[in-house]
Amino acid sequence: MRNKRDLEYWTVCYRIGIGAGPGSAGALLKFKINYLNTIFGKYNINSIFDFGCGNGVVSAKLNCQSYFGVDICPLAIENFRLSIKKQNFQAEIGQFEDYSKEIIISKLKTKPDCCICLDVLYHISDFECLKKTLQNIFNCGAKFIVLYTIPWDFPRKEIAFPNVQMYYRDILKILSDYSNDYKLVRKSHKCITSQAIFLTYIHRDLNE
Repeated sequence: MRNKRDLEYWTVCYRIGIGAGPGSAGALLKFKINYLNTIFGKYNINSIFDFGCGNGVVSAKLNCQSYFGVDICPLAIENFRLSIKKQNFQAEIGQFEDYSKEIIISKLKTKPDCCICLDVLYHISDFECLKKTLQNIFNCGAKFIVLYTIPWDFPRKEIAFPNVQMYYRDILKILSDYSNDYKLVRKSHKCITSQAIFLTYIHRDLNE
């Protein structure tokens, strides 16, 4: 398993009660939910696939008809299932790099209107796992893709802080290698202390 380090880190976080961290509480959580629900309402998005659903604190507040999330951490999924009882909202333990377009459609039982991935990309330690995850995200056939990640734009191409599971990379350049079928239509501002921003993509076959 390439992402063994990631799994061990998040297992400890959920075991000691940190969970997904400060980004999943307070004003920052409210900011994320408001942004997503605004996008969902504007573009009539009803079906969601989520790479990195965590314990479901964001998922529980999303305005959509069907949702399927995946996370590598069993404790996160256990918490998700205990807290979210909404019809057509499901989640399972899985490796992001295993979720091809066909598997995503089989889980949702429909093609996703939108694929989301929040606070995940800069937490993936293995670069090959990151690339395969992005390949699956941008090959899933969704009309929209919404990412929440850190746009590292400093001269140094990569810097890692493994003790806090942070891996800063030139993600905008990396994304350009996978997003040829999509157009970036919206960037959010940064919120509070987080360095992350929302990046919203629309499939090039669609009109904004």
